[in-house]
Amino acid sequence: MTRRWFALGIALGVTAAAIGCRRAPEQPVIRVASLRDVEGQVLGEILAQLVESAGEARVERRLGLGGSGVVFAAFGAGEVDLVPQYSGTLAEELLREPALTDFATIRRKVEALGYDVHGPLGFNNTYGIGVKREVAERFGLRRISDLGGRPWRGGVTPEFREAMTGLDAMVSDYGLALGDVRTMEHALSYVALARGEVDFVDVYTTDATIRRQDLVVLDDPLAVFVRYEGLVLARSGFARRYPRSWA
Repeated sequence: MTRRWFALGIALGVTAAAIGCRRAPEQPVIRVASLRDVEGQVLGEILAQLVESAGEARVERRLGLGGSGVVFAAFGAGEVDLVPQYSGTLAEELLREPALTDFATIRRKVEALGYDVHGPLGFNNTYGIGVKREVAERFGLRRISDLGGRPWRGGVTPEFREAMTGLDAMVSDYGLALGDVRTMEHALSYVALARGEVDFVDVYTTDATIRRQDLVVLDDPLAVFVRYEGLVLARSGFARRYPRSWA
């Protein structure tokens, strides 16, 4: 008899525990994504840790997801909740208004499309043109317009060549007649510049390589390159559902 009561007690305890587990509310998941570049992944990890510290949800990391098009598609498919982005990217690729630079206007229009926007975060990661310091000093290169008059060789990323405010806009607005401009990934263009295989490269103005290689970033007095203010893009209603994380 004692053994039967003991077994029954164990069975009831296990059943109660199982019921308790089923009734326990599941913690919501916030899916934090990022662009594939190093800066994007660092910013994405910062966001992930901030969300975790707020304690409202557990985090699923999707860092290095891809380019902006991939990230926007993931938002549309409901696969992403939070991502670091840039105002210039939203203006050009989401709003299709590349000349739009006012952050408040960009925020208002993006929120009207069903997103939450937080920012700016305090840095401008726009395009720039980088040259070796020794070359800049030898030829008196201070502004992009100083590239006129010589068939300078360039190494530019696919994104810079295709951007509405990229290579073509720079050549047109400054009236340049450049030499051979090759398309290559960022890491390779910096190597080509160091080896003297190209004379200039496009840079992102927050690149650590600018300081590491002691490059000069030429001034853009015509403001051809729009501002890329850092910001946080979230699914609509995120700020309401997760106020501590958003704060």
